Amino acid sequence: MTLDAGATVGRVAQTYHPDDVDASLSVQSMLVQGPLARTVADVRLTMSALNDFSPRDPAFVPGAHAAARPERPLRVGLVRDFGPAAPTAAVTASLDQAAGYLADAGYVVEEIELSVLAEAYRLWYLLCMEEFRLAMPMVNEVGDKGMQKAAEHYYAVAADWWGEKPTLEQFIAGYARRGTLIRQLGAILESHPLILLPVSAEQAFE
Repeated sequence: MTLDAGATVGRVAQTYHPDDVDASLSVQSMLVQGPLARTVADVRLTMSALNDFSPRDPAFVPGAHAAARPERPLRVGLVRDFGPAAPTAAVTASLDQAAGYLADAGYVVEEIELSVLAEAYRLWYLLCMEEFRLAMPMVNEVGDKGMQKAAEHYYAVAADWWGEKPTLEQFIAGYARRGTLIRQLGAILESHPLILLPVSAEQAFE
């Protein structure tokens, strides 16, 4: 098992972006870095090493306080299907196995609905892909066939939800809605501080 500590924006200083290139709004507000580790202890150790100030990241907040310990027993929200694709039988079996491990360890595992994630997924295709249009000339010039085909697929998916040419009003309203979804998810985490859900609806490709 591998633990992915995708830190909140501002928790780890983002210093990889070239100083002479303006980062897009989605990069500034969504892109984060964090460690991959085998244990929680290793994640804590790595995060302590990454907690250094950098003036290159205006969103960095040094010395963030640890959250208060939630009440015990911990309640885990099990999300089987949040869209847009239903998980395969193998993925569902893995979720059941993980839920069983947590229940055996003393956690209270409860199935919950998390429609906020399905909406956030669709919203990503508006906010990020509309910004990415600015990079499409470079993709068409120097990108390989795989990259070009992937971009074509992204925009085909986005068009189903947002139309071929989303308006500026849609884009602005999308960022406003993003803040609301973040607040809604925060409220859900008050009752279920841990969420168990599939990383992908399908198994990893061979």
